[in-house]
Amino acid sequence: MGRVASRFPNLPDTTSPEQVNQVLLHHLFPPKPLPIVPSILPPHKGCDPLLSREITAALRKCSSSSVPGPDTILYSVWKRVYFTAPRLLTDLLGPLLRLGHHAVSMKKANGIVQDKPGKPSYNSPASFRFIVLLQTVSKILERAVASHLSLTATMLKLVYSNQCVSLPALSSFDAAISLVDTVRTLQHPGLRLSTLFLHIKGGFDNFNASIMCSSLKKAGVPH
Repeated sequence: MGRVASRFPNLPDTTSPEQVNQVLLHHLFPPKPLPIVPSILPPHKGCDPLLSREITAALRKCSSSSVPGPDTILYSVWKRVYFTAPRLLTDLLGPLLRLGHHAVSMKKANGIVQDKPGKPSYNSPASFRFIVLLQTVSKILERAVASHLSLTATMLKLVYSNQCVSLPALSSFDAAISLVDTVRTLQHPGLRLSTLFLHIKGGFDNFNASIMCSSLKKAGVPH
């Protein structure tokens, strides 16, 4: 059987695709005040330089078949560019880290609305999800920064000891194996147990960036 065709949003009080678009955007991306960017960006003292091996690692995780964002540049193109001129990406992205600035032009993205399967009704924006296709060069920088943060958090012991996902060599599969092992160990002497799973909805969309940055600074994470 082929994939069931996507459902077009049938939202109340909408009579045109433009109105549907506005309702979905307002639901998925509620208006937020734009951060104030200083006109002069002083460099961060002690900022680690962006290394060639970090770009290599970031590109290795990027699938050449992934759909690009508004720049329409495939990862295969960046891989070829990096192979031909290895310093181009480090020279291009390195200053952004030193200045702590993410250019507005790199934040542009294409969006695809997809229906969530199994919903009883599709007349609500909550019945749909949004896939964001960022510009590929932005994703390369994002992966490099994520690698920096992961390594720093591990070195400073900021990560919970049982954390599995989003860490090198540890995945959700390891979490499942750990859970099964714990259950069987406790069942062996005849103990009765239960497991509680929690799903935090919309966590990344609602956290306070200023509080997070302040907490990271207090924990010793470099600027």
